Amino acid sequence: MKHYVYYILLFIILSSFWAPVSANPQDNLNCTLLGEWPYGLCEAVYATGDTLFMANGRTLQIYEISDVQNPVLISEVVTKGIINAIQVQDQTAFIGNYKEGLIIIDVSDPVNPTEISRYPGNDETYEVQDLCVKDNVVFLITNDITALDISNKSEPTLISVLDAHYCQDFHIAGDYCFTTGYNDGTTIYNIADPANMFEVINIPLDGKNNAVDVKDNFLYTGCGGNVFVYDITDIENPVIIDTMYTGSVVHEMFIHDNFISIVASSNGLDIWDISDPHNCEMVNYYYTPDNTFFVTATSEKVIIADNGGDVYLFEFDPDAEMGSMTPSIIEPGGRLQEIEIEGNYAYIANSHHGLRIIDITNPSDPQLLSTWRQDHCYATDLEVKNDTVYIAMSYAGLYILNTSNKQNPQVIGKLDSSYSCEYLHVENDKIIVATNDRYIRIIDISDPTSLVEISSFSTNNSIDGFEYSVPYLATLEGSNGLYLFDLSDYLNPVKVDSFTTPNRISALTFFENYIITYDYSRYVRYIDITNPAAITESHAVSYRNYIFEMEILNNSLYTASTSIALNIFDLNDSNNLESTGSFDNNDEARKLAIQDDLIGILNRETGLWFIKYDPTTAISENPSEPVPMEFLLKQNYPNPFNPETVIEYDLLQKQFISISLYNTNGQLVQKLYSGVQSTGNHKLTINAKNLPSGVYFYKLETENATDIKKCLLLK
Repeated sequence: MKHYVYYILLFIILSSFWAPVSANPQDNLNCTLLGEWPYGLCEAVYATGDTLFMANGRTLQIYEISDVQNPVLISEVVTKGIINAIQVQDQTAFIGNYKEGLIIIDVSDPVNPTEISRYPGNDETYEVQDLCVKDNVVFLITNDITALDISNKSEPTLISVLDAHYCQDFHIAGDYCFTTGYNDGTTIYNIADPANMFEVINIPLDGKNNAVDVKDNFLYTGCGGNVFVYDITDIENPVIIDTMYTGSVVHEMFIHDNFISIVASSNGLDIWDISDPHNCEMVNYYYTPDNTFFVTATSEKVIIADNGGDVYLFEFDPDAEMGSMTPSIIEPGGRLQEIEIEGNYAYIANSHHGLRIIDITNPSDPQLLSTWRQDHCYATDLEVKNDTVYIAMSYAGLYILNTSNKQNPQVIGKLDSSYSCEYLHVENDKIIVATNDRYIRIIDISDPTSLVEISSFSTNNSIDGFEYSVPYLATLEGSNGLYLFDLSDYLNPVKVDSFTTPNRISALTFFENYIITYDYSRYVRYIDITNPAAITESHAVSYRNYIFEMEILNNSLYTASTSIALNIFDLNDSNNLESTGSFDNNDEARKLAIQDDLIGILNRETGLWFIKYDPTTAISENPSEPVPMEFLLKQNYPNPFNPETVIEYDLLQKQFISISLYNTNGQLVQKLYSGVQSTGNHKLTINAKNLPSGVYFYKLETENATDIKKCLLLK
């Protein structure tokens, strides 16, 4: 009986492997995702009753806000792209996503939100910038206006697409859709028949037209620092009847009862009484420390989000004293600028949120421990040395913090300045700082309580970044390439040479006698600095993905880039970029940090990914072998093995392949290889030193064939 159970189980496992799988050239190579911190900027908020739906980067968070002073997080849903729009109707949330299009979620039980469907429902990137729901139709702003039938929410279907003016904001009222588009003014479309939408009229406006809302027969449209009120009783002949002056550029508006809440660049929140549209009056305001972009409201609550990443919740009383509103604040992930890893902790320069410390003792479940911040400034760069954090702050200079107590960082040093610190590097008892006044400053930090600037020198242009390798400092200066300085004598820095690239450099690092750069002409360049007074380009290698940061460890080049967020290259052959590891996060990475085999990558708007890199596989080709007559996956040898074995296979044509290792439960253990390979015989050597003894299955997938074999690891 036991034998029958075993074979039935084996049949089920093997059957699941034979299911067709589409090849993806961005699959992960020698890299395993350990965990994510999926938070970032708040790009959308929506409130209904006592529930707040809030975008936190690529995560939808649901809060209970019956007491606005004590919002309670009750659930969250993680997506792949930043969330741009939220609307809730009939206990259903409609989410506009930068990567995944429209996501429809059942929120009848907010504690347990359940995804219903998606549109378009495939893995292709489909950006939704905004959306509105009317009855059984959802209207999406992509580059056009797209109407979808959602009478069956499980299967949204396309009705039509209208080639519209560029749309910044839109609102639907009755049979009409009202859109704004920067300098395109406000456009009104007839959508009574979603299959035959058409333009009714365009209202030209002078300035940035960012926001629109409608109540009854009155249109409110924000342009520049004004909100214009139009009577649209005759929809084809709008008549302006009043103007509300805000003083700074209007970003968004939301009408609730007889009031309109307006958020503007430097003003924060203004609330106006619009019970008489011919004579609107301001009833309250609240100034935020940063530009404010998003707003939602109910009869009793107003919620706004600013560019710094904070979300403000207000109890709204129309009879309250002007300027008396006091908010509670939710801090989303915010804009992430830089990452460092030391021990079991990730340290994040988190723009307006300053320093954030995340516990990654268990990388599969990163936990935010603390936030240290300063008002009216933001963190741009940091370094960590033995529980001491050096952090560059725009508009506030340089701070040094003791973080031995991770939950309560303490300032132990500060360099007050009239300039902004943008980039920094710590070298023993000195710190090199780039400031926004086009200076490099060298600070003595031997006594953190008394920081002293010992020298400084001017650069030719604004500094976009720098790298230091004793004794040379390489600076990126706009479109003019890089400059090399000799800092052998900190008191007398000397410019030794410069190098101009065909396009702006986005990343650089030192390697042996080279500075490796990447510029927007899509080349990795090796700049020879053997003679620092006459630096020259040794050679260049084409690379199509834009690289934003480079780090080197053990003769490997680690890159944070577009398309494939993390790519790792072997530098033993500098004429080729041979990838030994890669990780695709369905987005891009701007920054990275490495600690042994642990890598953290950062997307500024959507969060962090923690990855294990295990380059224990090696692949070889046998071009001298005759062209195979058939696709063939051979039995590994030796088998049983400990800890290395070879997987051999034949390919009939050049194509994308992937090889994966599974356990007897059908779970993926490791992606062994993925990439394009030529026709012929190939051998893959794997090292299973980190795996327990047991039976495993290795599966070879190509664009038109799949095969699987069993192997046995005995230790």
